[in-house]
Amino acid sequence: MKIDEFKEFLLKFWLKTNQPFTKTIFLSESDLEAIEALKTSKYQSWDWNYAESPAFEINKTMDPYSIKVKVDMGLIEELIYFDGKIDHSMKNFVKIPFDKEVYLTTVSHSGENFKMPLEAFSKVLFD
Repeated sequence: MKIDEFKEFLLKFWLKTNQPFTKTIFLSESDLEAIEALKTSKYQSWDWNYAESPAFEINKTMDPYSIKVKVDMGLIEELIYFDGKIDHSMKNFVKIPFDKEVYLTTVSHSGENFKMPLEAFSKVLFD
């Protein structure tokens, strides 16, 4: 099946018709503004992207350091940082939103030995 045939098949399936999709729909300026507003207010929100997502765990390594973050309902449940010698359970991160800005603010209030490596992990956790 060629790509154009596949696209037509999908359109017929989605539209529940045997007629090919031949009419172009043009969005007005107000349609585009409404779409943009919905994107900003809902689909780019922390609640939509994290709080509504299932629990997950991230494990990242930047030798000799590693980090394990458990997230549930958009909140950090556990953050363990390994400095090459010792696992550190970072209690000050528990129950904060899994959000880059909040994470970096919490890093800035962490002990001096932890600031630089935890800040470096923000790039692999959020970017």
